[in-house]
Parts: sequence; C-alpha cells; structure tokens
Amino acid sequence: MDMEKLREEYEEYAKECSFALRLMKAQLENLQEQINVEEELYDPFESMKGRIKTFESVVRKCEVRGYELSIDSIKENVKDVAGIRIITPFVDNIYDIADEISKQRDFNIACVKDYVEKPKENGYQSLHLTALIMIYAGKSKLIPVEIQIRTGAMNLWAKREHLLQYKGSSQTPEMQDMFKEAADFLIEFDKKIMELRDGMSTTLSTLKSPS
Repeated sequence: MDMEKLREEYEEYAKECSFALRLMKAQLENLQEQINVEEELYDPFESMKGRIKTFESVVRKCEVRGYELSIDSIKENVKDVAGIRIITPFVDNIYDIADEISKQRDFNIACVKDYVEKPKENGYQSLHLTALIMIYAGKSKLIPVEIQIRTGAMNLWAKREHLLQYKGSSQTPEMQDMFKEAADFLIEFDKKIMELRDGMSTTLSTLKSPS
C-alpha cells in the first residue's frame, strides 16, 4: 500500500467533504435559529460543531473495522469523514431536532443509528443521522455527512472515553465496567433533569393560569 498516494487521494476527497460540511452547517444553522426562536424557556439546540476526520483517524478506523485501505473503500465505508455534532439540554430534544432535520428538503437522511434508545455495550449514547448532500465540484456528487445529536451529559462521557481510549493503554475488563457505570450514572442524571424540567414547567403554567 502506497500510503503517500492514499494520503493525497484522501486530501482531495476531504476537500469535497469540507465543502459538503459547510453547506450542511449553513442549513442546520438556519434550522437552529428557527427552533430556538420558537422555544420560550430554553434553547433546545444548544450548540453545533463540525469537523473533518484526519487521514490518521480514517486509517485507524479502517484498520479496526477491517476495511481495505483504498480511497474507494474509504468513500464506501467511512460515512463520517465529515461530521456535525449537535448538543441539546434534554434527551427528548434529540428526537425533536432529528425530526425537524428529516423534514429538510436540501438533503436526504440515508441512515439512522439510535444509540440513545439502545446504547452501545460500553455505555455510549448518541443519535447518528447519515445525511447525503449534493455538491457541485466539476460535476454533481452526493457526499455523506454524519450528524450526531446528544445531550451535554452524553457528550461529556463520550469525550472522556475517547480521550482515555486513544491516549491511554488498552482497557481491562474492570476499566470497561467503570466506563459503563459512569455512563449509567449520566443516563440517570439526564432522566432526573427532564423530571425537574417537567415539574418546573407545570408549576410555571399553574402560576400563569388566571385564578
């Protein structure tokens, strides 16, 4: 495998993905403004951040998943070269935002992976949408962009797990159990926070009701 040639091919593909990411982000920023204006008490669409996977990260993913190391294989198998992460305050906001995204006409949702309803074995939670957006670079091309939607608590766990997984040594069974315990704790945290929100909303509605 000529890794330098593959790197060059990937950098060209990454440019296309970067263009698709900018188009997608612009669409979602308009949606973010619309959703947040409609909500009186808090912003369901708290934040959004985009990124393009590095060549090293894509190679590592191919090696772990057993994908062939070629640009055609990367285009076929790695659907998250371009990615956008949306953070919400509450779990139910995840599905509300996903529903609004699915109604957009400028791109199509090709795949949905729900790791909120069914978390991964290690405790990871997030809703993943693979959106296909058309770009025009010499000719029309459909480029995948992965949209991850999760709460701040889910994001906190994922960032720490990623940091320790890639910066540290391999996990022992005891470490895996601890990651799962931490995830379960944050799942309960999200549930409690929603209960508090609903209770406070009911109280506020009662106070606003005419006597």
